[in-house]
Amino acid sequence: MLGEIYERANASTIEFRSTAQFLRDWIQSKKMTTAPGTSRRYGDTVEGFLKHLGAKSERSLGAATPAGVMTYRDQQLAQGKSNKTANLEVKTLRIAFNMARKRGLILTNPAEAVEMLPEMSVGRDTFTRQQILDLLKVADPEWRGMILLGACHGLRLGAAARMTWANVDMERRSLRFFPQKDRRGMQRYELEIPLHSDLEDYILSLPIRSNRSDSPLFPTLSRKKGNGANGLSDTFTRLMVTAGISRESGSGPVSGRGRNVFRLGFHSFRHTAIIHMQVRVVQPRPVSSQKLRGHRPDFIPHGREDHRSNRIASVQQLYN
Repeated sequence: MLGEIYERANASTIEFRSTAQFLRDWIQSKKMTTAPGTSRRYGDTVEGFLKHLGAKSERSLGAATPAGVMTYRDQQLAQGKSNKTANLEVKTLRIAFNMARKRGLILTNPAEAVEMLPEMSVGRDTFTRQQILDLLKVADPEWRGMILLGACHGLRLGAAARMTWANVDMERRSLRFFPQKDRRGMQRYELEIPLHSDLEDYILSLPIRSNRSDSPLFPTLSRKKGNGANGLSDTFTRLMVTAGISRESGSGPVSGRGRNVFRLGFHSFRHTAIIHMQVRVVQPRPVSSQKLRGHRPDFIPHGREDHRSNRIASVQQLYN
């Protein structure tokens, strides 16, 4: 009856869609506007939420309630996930239902009525110079380069493994690459950073195995996946054990589907590099950590003299 009244008054019909239909259509639209990893995470949240709702997911979108979102959040906690992860699930549902509200499909956003849980995340520690030295002593030649890319320049694990000779500009003594987390739809900027002297010496010591500029710096590691039993992450963990470095497990979940959180890992090199850069880089103007991370395109050395003045002071040869 309300639908007929609305149609007569507005010359258009009310769109009645089920919760499942809307959320799955929303995921399809996100695949075109967000990065693959983001849309995949959104999809996991939506499918988990719909499974939690059961038959209720086929009801009208307007029948979605805060109670359904809250019980889904609490289910995530019961499965062993952290407060931060459970909050992320709620935030994702807020985004989806907010889009439905903007389109006039619902009057209120049921996920906005669900309060966020207090987050007690385990912070990432940084590697000490001695720990870096210990890792370099037990690392093979390829992992030595990976460690230097992480410790000197803050590259992520996957980005370091994918480095090729085309990314190395020995004339300008710099690394040139596109940051790993460029967002889809945004203009991509090539980041150029001056080579740390230790990394420069390492690159000069490498044998040239191919004339192709796209040949990898690390032929073996470039073929490995990031995760898995023999992936890059797991291999680096074993390297830490060999070097006698503890991962210093934080207060991660003991059981369930949640994952343990560790204070030290390859990503800790990123924090280490940012701190060292802020302390050691010589700049005529203040340099924000955001620029040093490569999140902005304007930290680019333009001239040879400029470029050399921006080089990071050596830490007295990290490896022999």
